Amino acid sequence: MLNKLQIGIIIQARMNSTRLPGKILLPFANDKTMLGYLLERLKNCKTIDKLIVATTCNSKDNKLVKWLENNKYDYFRGSEENCIERYYKTVNEFELDVIIRITSDCPLVPPELVDEMVSFFIKHIDTIDYLSN
Repeated sequence: MLNKLQIGIIIQARMNSTRLPGKILLPFANDKTMLGYLLERLKNCKTIDKLIVATTCNSKDNKLVKWLENNKYDYFRGSEENCIERYYKTVNEFELDVIIRITSDCPLVPPELVDEMVSFFIKHIDTIDYLSN
């Protein structure tokens, strides 16, 4: 019998936005930051095991890391320039088998859609490697 797959959402986040630096920690809705709003929504996903923020080792992201620690969210710090490497190391650190990639500036991702896509992916895992909406 196969072991249960570890399914995780990895949210790509950094404070060093070129158009609006720090936007993910600005007030957004219901007294939450944009990132906080997204994380609260994604906690409602029924098909995931881990919710992780992948940020950079840049000192500008120290404020983000402090916010994540204060709010008890898992995170990983990696390369600012090599996002693929940051994802790869996050996957290894948290021992994930399946990942859902979400960017931190997309706060309206519906958890029901994530669950629907994960269920479809798992049902067809022998025939597909990648799924996008």
